[in-house]
Amino acid sequence: METYIQKYNLKKYKIDDMIIELRNYGIQKEWSKSKLKRKKKELRNEYENTMKSYNKWLKGFGKPEMNVYRDAKIILKNEIFTSIVDVSEGNFINHKNEIELKKYLRNNPNKSYSRKLAKDKGYKVFLKIVSK
Repeated sequence: METYIQKYNLKKYKIDDMIIELRNYGIQKEWSKSKLKRKKKELRNEYENTMKSYNKWLKGFGKPEMNVYRDAKIILKNEIFTSIVDVSEGNFINHKNEIELKKYLRNNPNKSYSRKLAKDKGYKVFLKIVSK
């Protein structure tokens, strides 16, 4: 999702507003109607898949599901402190703050995860700057 936001300079966070921005971007770049239609469909699919994952994680951590991408992302980034390995295994353990997460990772080195791999697998929202 972040790729689309950056690539097409999208400022809004609701899907309908994003599609309008994408259409305006396409008009500016003189896209054909078929390309614009394809890009809209890709954006909508990416948005739905991202929101599905975010809401699954929010539900796992006992947080309410969100309808807006930005709101879900803010909660996951600022209120959830977890090991990516735990999330990938389906264990939704929220360590109250960054200090508790650091202690947990120090005591469980097998729960550390490569930043690049986390980004590639779609867990970028959980990445925090954690130095053990």
